[in-house]
Amino acid sequence: MELRATLTNELPFMLELPDGEYEIGTSSGLVKISLNSEWYYLNTAKFAEYSGKSLFVGDKETLQEIIQRDGISNYAFSNCKSFVACSFKEEYSISSDDLERVTEDQCLEKIKSDMVRNKSEYMDTNDLHIKAIAKLVSLTHEQLRETKEKILVADRFSHLHNVYAFYEALNSLVKHYSNLRGHFWVHQLDANILEGTLIQDYVNDRFYDSITFAALVPSLVPSKKKYPDIRQDELVDLKERLKSNAEITVEDELIIVARSLWYRLEYRSAVIESSAALEIVVEKKLIEKMTTLGMSPADIDTELAKTETNFRQRCDVFLSRYTGASFVNDNSTLWAVINQHRKDYRHKIAHSNVKPDRNKTEEIINDFQTAIQYIRSL
Repeated sequence: MELRATLTNELPFMLELPDGEYEIGTSSGLVKISLNSEWYYLNTAKFAEYSGKSLFVGDKETLQEIIQRDGISNYAFSNCKSFVACSFKEEYSISSDDLERVTEDQCLEKIKSDMVRNKSEYMDTNDLHIKAIAKLVSLTHEQLRETKEKILVADRFSHLHNVYAFYEALNSLVKHYSNLRGHFWVHQLDANILEGTLIQDYVNDRFYDSITFAALVPSLVPSKKKYPDIRQDELVDLKERLKSNAEITVEDELIIVARSLWYRLEYRSAVIESSAALEIVVEKKLIEKMTTLGMSPADIDTELAKTETNFRQRCDVFLSRYTGASFVNDNSTLWAVINQHRKDYRHKIAHSNVKPDRNKTEEIINDFQTAIQYIRSL
């Protein structure tokens, strides 16, 4: 069978390019983006702002047919921005070994999710569990096989829902378009800016299922909180900081910036910012210790200048001299990781077009933050 996942978004701006397919190189290989800038919203009210959710999307000819077919008397057209879509495909066949690997627990969870999705009646999660078990036990051999096949197909589709390759391709398209045409008002995209991504799954070109990838959700569901409510002591601390106009440490701010860049798929910049955060905290620690020893600002500057271009010596000899601990020797495992990140990515990013992937970038940020915590403890 052929599995196809189609990812679709409306951009928050118009790309003034001919409609059609654009092949874009990404870290995952070539991604084909289909661009359509000739679609409109048909709002089934006299004024678009009063139509609510009663609207259709399509080209002018299709929407005119809908108006005539449904006898819509009050309506208004409004322009869409550019629509973009891409598809990921693969051939897939289910073997008897694949079916054997599907566990009873997986079948039970599948039944539960279907019951919730179909709005089946149940009192609480325990009642849902009991009813799902009863349904599982009652399945015929063919029904159980069908359930297992659906689990396997869903798992394969999850591998085809490559939203980050899609976003990487979109941002490449946006950047090159902006550079070529000088349209500075277009900008980088992420899941929240796009307000989620519609994913439609097809098996042998027949519609199978659809979901919306929402990432951190808040732009889609404002009332849905991702994190627990702020604690009272945290709220008091926040208010005190705001009132006193307290400064945020540079290294903490840079780590937050790095994570924000990572979320927006700016992986190269995220590595640079997190590396800079570590370099800053090492220098701050040395200044702190030198000041405690009574050294003057001029003497401190002179001492720091000796290792201005030698981070390893600063983390080894100078940290040992002024804190009593060498990062290189006393925490050699973490140092080896940090040193490798700097060699493989920090330095090469500054001098070449090397680009880490999403998972590697997150790992680098986490490791630099761990190193920052270690330096602070000295």
